[in-house]
Order: sequence, then C-alpha cells, then structure tokens
Amino acid sequence: MFTGIIRQLGSLAAIEPLAGGGSRIAISVSADWPIVELGESVAINGVCSTVIRQETGQFWVDYMPESLAKTTVGDWASGLEVHLELPATPNSMLGGHVVSGHVDTVGTISAISREADFARLQVQFSQEFAPYLIPKGSITIDGMSLTVGEVTDTQFSVYLIPHTLTQTNLKTVEVGRRVNLEFDQVGKYLYRFFQLQK
Repeated sequence: MFTGIIRQLGSLAAIEPLAGGGSRIAISVSADWPIVELGESVAINGVCSTVIRQETGQFWVDYMPESLAKTTVGDWASGLEVHLELPATPNSMLGGHVVSGHVDTVGTISAISREADFARLQVQFSQEFAPYLIPKGSITIDGMSLTVGEVTDTQFSVYLIPHTLTQTNLKTVEVGRRVNLEFDQVGKYLYRFFQLQK
C-alpha cells in the first residue's frame, strides 16, 4: 500500500521489449534512493511495480501487456520524469490517503489554468467511474494524492500549490497528456456494497 505522497522523481533510462508483448524498464534514481529488496514494490507514476534488479543509481521493473494497455506505461519513453513512492509501513505518516497502486483507468488533462504560482488542472475520464468521485474527496493522479475540486460526469478538477508544481512532474504538464487515475478505495467499496443491496 502507498499514501500518494511523492518522495522522489526518477527518470526512464531504458525501455526494452519482452517476449509476449511486455516491457522491461530501467529507472534512474538519485544517490539517496534507498536499496530496495528484490521483489519489493515501488509505485511509479501510480503503478505498483516489482523491482527485479538494482544497482547504485538504477533499478529495473517488468510490465505485462495488460499494464501497457490499461495504464500510461505504454506511452512512456526514455528520459521521461516519473513519480516514485516506496510502500507505506505500519509507522508511516498517512499524509495522503490509502493508495493501492492499482490503476483504475487513464484520464486526459483537458485544461490548465494558472494564477500566479498556483494552478488548476481539469481531467477528463470515462463516465463509468463518475460514482467514485465527490467534491473534496481524494483522487490519485500519476501516484499523487490530490483533493478533488469540481466534478461532472466526465471531468473533475484539482488545484495545485507551488510545492506540488515544483516537486512533481506536473511542472511540465500540458493539455492532452494522459495520466493514471486511481479512485479512492473507500468510495469504491461503498459503491459496490450498495450496488449489491439492490
């Protein structure tokens, strides 16, 4: 499990095709990135990923065709800056919200407005996921825990403070960019529960 608080940015060093249509990706990290046990999980742009190899300054992960099709991993190219988060521990501060790293769908940045150092992003998504969003609720965008602003059946907005803009890859965000979305687990469970009561 994760909390949606981005601890570090990494960059894609290499992407290699795997037999069967998957990909092996090397992630470059800074010198203070901790050594992670092989087989441990890391959230990369919100996608829960298993470390299969590592050395100083770099680690590798594999993705199945399903991951390439259902997330933005299939869009990634060498040099892309990505969000990194290690799993939460029993002693972790829950600064964001409970995040599984299992992406629900891909959304698209449909509008960006800036006022001084602040920004508002509008994200378009499939209407089938509308029941999982409420104003002031939680949403995960590319692994970041953010607060939902306005909501319609196909779009929602989030507001970004200067710290978020400077410390994440949103500093270079553009309209049309696809982003990984994970909706709040509590909302999903509640919706499922009440659907089954009908």
